[in-house]
Amino acid sequence: MKLAMFARQNPNEEILAFSRQVGATHILIASPITTEGGSYDYENLLEIKERVGAAGLEFGAIKAGLRGLDRKTLGSGRTLNKVVLGLPGRDEQIENWCTNLRNLGRAGIPVLAYDFTDFFLRTSRRDTARYGRGGGRFSAYDHELATDEFISADLGVDVTAAGEVTDEMLWANVTYFLKAVIPVAEEAGVRMALHPDDPPVPSLGGIARIFRSVEAFDRMVDIVPSDYNGIEFCQGTFAEMGIDIPATIRHFGHRNKIVDVHFRNVRGSGLNFQETFIDEGDTDMLEAMAAYHEVGFDGIMIDDHPGSIVGDDHEQYRAHAFAMGYMLALMRAVRDTN
Repeated sequence: MKLAMFARQNPNEEILAFSRQVGATHILIASPITTEGGSYDYENLLEIKERVGAAGLEFGAIKAGLRGLDRKTLGSGRTLNKVVLGLPGRDEQIENWCTNLRNLGRAGIPVLAYDFTDFFLRTSRRDTARYGRGGGRFSAYDHELATDEFISADLGVDVTAAGEVTDEMLWANVTYFLKAVIPVAEEAGVRMALHPDDPPVPSLGGIARIFRSVEAFDRMVDIVPSDYNGIEFCQGTFAEMGIDIPATIRHFGHRNKIVDVHFRNVRGSGLNFQETFIDEGDTDMLEAMAAYHEVGFDGIMIDDHPGSIVGDDHEQYRAHAFAMGYMLALMRAVRDTN
């Protein structure tokens, strides 16, 4: 298990120094993909990797910012929307995705994490924020607020105008996508890691959310059986499904399907939940860490959504330091006792 810091786009020297100071060994970088006529530039990837290496860290993964079902971006070419919805032009977007995989492989970056049907209600999360220990502020989700009218206002577009997007449509389109890209991922030596839908509810605004259960991920990894077709195990989102987290870690971990981990905690599940400090939610985090150790997981883990702590700025260094220190302690505890 390797502790990683989450950074956006090109990490600056401050973030790299902070990462080393709190004990991280790797960096996970979130960076959008321009899927029409563009791709990650190999030389740029190599420059970032060298700069991260000079700081004593490793470039462990890149997270593709897709937002593939935001109705405002349909047809814009800046997301995977044509792939997700099976629209004309999806083959060109898939070829650009394959170019990204090849460039990542050439640069020696081993993981491409992504969302397929991510449609994240940021406004509803913000407006339903709740508070944890000492007044720490966290995002939350209340499904009763997620009406078509609310979502339309959130996005600035009528989400019902384009019609219903069903489970069957999305399963057909993700199958087409994975069969095209996983062979290229294998050749490039880059593992693809799919994040679950957050919130994991059946649909929002008439758009199905198929990656909402353990069974869905069993089905996904069986579409193209390969070590390069795996899961970004967002522990918080899986916990929102109301499942046994340690048992689920063992379920996927023994099959070598967990590529990277978002190690966070939540309280509640299903249609009403909130994020929490890492030690304050419903999941026993020591038991979860022990399960990763048991299955031999050797990938990167980030703290993810650490909440707010007094005195933090937008980088949330204090909150990250608390969560990452807690993670290091759990890692060492399970190593020392096994």
